[in-house]
Amino acid sequence: MSTGDGEHGYAAALAALREMEDRYRLFADNVQDLISLHDQTGVFLYASPSAAKLIGCDPRELIGRSVYDLVVESDVAKLREAHAAIARREGRTPAVYRIRRFDGSVIWCETTARVAMDQSTGAPWRIVAVTRDITERHAFEQHLMQSQKMEALGRLASGIAHDFNNVLTVIAGHAEMLTACLDDGTMERDHAEFIRESAHRAATLTRQLLAFGRGSSRDLQPLDLNSSLLEVQPMLARLIGGEITLSHELEPALLAVRCDPAAIEQILVNLAVNARDAMPAGGTLTFRTENVDVNEGDCAGLAGGRYVKLTVADTGVGMNSEIAARAFEPFFTTRDPDAGTGLGLSTVYSIMRRVGGAVTVETSPDAGARFRLLFPGFDVTVPASGETSAQTSANLHGSGTVLVAEDDPSVRALLVATLQRYGYRVMAAVDGMQALELHRTYGHVIDFVVTDVNMPQLKGPELVDALADDGVNLPVLYISGFTAETLRLRDAAPRHAFLAKPFAPAELARAVIRLRR
Repeated sequence: MSTGDGEHGYAAALAALREMEDRYRLFADNVQDLISLHDQTGVFLYASPSAAKLIGCDPRELIGRSVYDLVVESDVAKLREAHAAIARREGRTPAVYRIRRFDGSVIWCETTARVAMDQSTGAPWRIVAVTRDITERHAFEQHLMQSQKMEALGRLASGIAHDFNNVLTVIAGHAEMLTACLDDGTMERDHAEFIRESAHRAATLTRQLLAFGRGSSRDLQPLDLNSSLLEVQPMLARLIGGEITLSHELEPALLAVRCDPAAIEQILVNLAVNARDAMPAGGTLTFRTENVDVNEGDCAGLAGGRYVKLTVADTGVGMNSEIAARAFEPFFTTRDPDAGTGLGLSTVYSIMRRVGGAVTVETSPDAGARFRLLFPGFDVTVPASGETSAQTSANLHGSGTVLVAEDDPSVRALLVATLQRYGYRVMAAVDGMQALELHRTYGHVIDFVVTDVNMPQLKGPELVDALADDGVNLPVLYISGFTAETLRLRDAAPRHAFLAKPFAPAELARAVIRLRR
């Protein structure tokens, strides 16, 4: 081969090498991910220009520094473990960790790396790594995981609600009847009232769990917030204890709000419990209502218009900005793990969103907390209830024969005792199938039906469908725990109604009277 051919070949090889280098440099200089080369201890030997965007520094500033100098301290062990796995050549599973950028901010990163071998010795030589900023993806994944957690919680709560509310119905029902038999001011009556209120609080906790899965606004009705506050005041007083003074400052001509009455009670109880925990040495808890005008843009997510503002202020220990920012997160709590669920304030937030309102908190350490709730206000007359809790037992009496279908023996016994107490004759069945047989035998004397929704053999709605197939159109009161299935029963036929467990005996009597009108 001539000298000219050799020179030509050398030049061609050099040109090809330069072209390859340019190609790799073009690739390294233009990708958004950080491409880096490290020695066996993790010290940077090369960093692509994308380091400027990812880490906030000139790539040359990284040369000679260890990657562990950038990693958030609590994540160093995680990255070292991944580093060791790479050294053992155990796959290329990405390492996820946090980096502190040169400006002090923290980002989530994902690094995929492998060991490059020395061509001449076959020994490990360098670590080649590709690092990506996954901060936004990580936030989305966390949000998705939280959503899945709440969905799983909703399924779990719905699954246990029926059985749990059966137990609470029996406890609350018998406590109610026991209370009515005891004289005011006696220790025995106080004990019975504590049992009743404890069952009521347990039912409230169940509703808190279910509130996250519901997302429904079909229970909204016009309410007088002042009346709701005054009605729940005795229970709040017991809840917060004698060390805390309960105060009200109520707007006389308050606009109506639209909300589920049980949800209003949840809000008041949860805020009261939160205030109580913030005032272990006592203090003052104030509930203030007023009509306010909100301009467009004044409060994020709210349209301009008239609102009812409820302010719940305590003189407790307050919260710092970090805790206040997370106050409405589900399961976030500053209490001991055994002292609370972390659902109280998040339930308040969930309810306010459902009614088209908003809740905010203003607080600082040692300066108490002021929760401000804005409900859309309505200039409507709140219907006066002629069947309030003050209604006498005589007004709740009726007549006729009731067919009761309930598979839980304790609840069935309570239903029978309650209906008989209010003047009804009762035929009781252990499930829907037996109820259908009873009706086919004694249907000529049965005036209406009270049936549980979820039963073996034949469910409540299936029982009603079977009666309809027989040409029977009786008033029906469905009873059940507050599940997704029972929510649909609120849209049932005019002569059908729904009563959620747990309920007091008087509530059952009122529901029957309303149904038969």
